[in-house]
Amino acid sequence: MTGFLGEVAFGKYIKAAEHVGEQCYTHDYLFNKKKVDVKSKTCTTRPQLHYIASVNSANKDLKADVYFFTRVHKDFSKVWLLGWASRHHVTKPLNFKKKGDSDEEGFTYLCDGYHLPIKALRRPDSFESSHRYRRKKKG
Repeated sequence: MTGFLGEVAFGKYIKAAEHVGEQCYTHDYLFNKKKVDVKSKTCTTRPQLHYIASVNSANKDLKADVYFFTRVHKDFSKVWLLGWASRHHVTKPLNFKKKGDSDEEGFTYLCDGYHLPIKALRRPDSFESSHRYRRKKKG
C-alpha cells in the first residue's frame, strides 16, 4: 500500500506523467521520455532532512532515469513528496551501502542499496521544469 500511495501522489502532483507501472518493472512513470521510478517508505513522523531516501538493490544496475522519493504515514493519512534525483546522482559509489552498514546518525541499513539523505535530493517543485524538453540551438 505504501508504494501504491507514493505512486498515486506522484501522479497527482505531476499530472503530465504517464503511469506505466502495470507494463514495466523498472519504473513507474514516463515523463518527457524519462523513466521515473517512485520510491516510498513508511514513517510515523514528519520526515526530517537527515532521514534517508533509498533505492534498494540486490544488483547495482538501475534502469530508471530519475528516482522520485516519498514517505507515507503508517496510517496512510499523508504522503510527503520528498524530492528527486537522477540515476547518475543516486548511483554514486558513496551512496551504495551494504546491509548491516550504519550511518552517522546510527541508522543501520536493512538491505543493500543506494541510500542518500533527503537533504541531498532536488526539491519536488523543480521536477517538471528540470525535465522539460530543451531544444538544441542551431549553429
